[in-house]
Amino acid sequence: DEVVLGTERYVRYRTRGGMSWPELQAFAVDQGGQLACFESESELDAAAGLADGLPDGALLAIGLVQAPNSDEPAGGWSWINGAALTYDRWGANEPNDSPLGENVVQMLSGGFWNDCQDQFNATHAIIEFSDAPPPPPICPEDLDDSGEVGFGDILAALSAWGTPEGDVDANGSTDFGDILAILS
Repeated sequence: DEVVLGTERYVRYRTRGGMSWPELQAFAVDQGGQLACFESESELDAAAGLADGLPDGALLAIGLVQAPNSDEPAGGWSWINGAALTYDRWGANEPNDSPLGENVVQMLSGGFWNDCQDQFNATHAIIEFSDAPPPPPICPEDLDDSGEVGFGDILAALSAWGTPEGDVDANGSTDFGDILAILS
């Protein structure tokens, strides 16, 4: 099953034998997506039907997780893509951290959420795919990830001399050609 909203696609997958949330996220990334992160109520409303019609006992994973050592039961929830939780659709009496250790979320019928334990038992997951244009390429000359090319990048190239770590010109090794590329 699949729902399309603008440039986002939400696809419900069935797992084989149950998977943990980290395994599901790794699978989602391998497919070119991520566990679904509903950053607006309109996104959740559009995808809520993907939680309907599942067999009894099905556990449908989404990308909402609780940070370790957060105030229980409602503290520290955020989307796995780093987005803050700006609204919620918890089911009745949720989140409740009962039993203890409920730090991932399953989506219930109607798009409501339930906190649950990550016990390698997710039977389904909603994976989000973005068909938006990819972000601009990272500047290969920005070796120190400062957002600009400068003296720090020259120092990074010099400290990586002779290794592939500062190889800006793609010749396999950091050398004078990389320094020239940084300066240009």
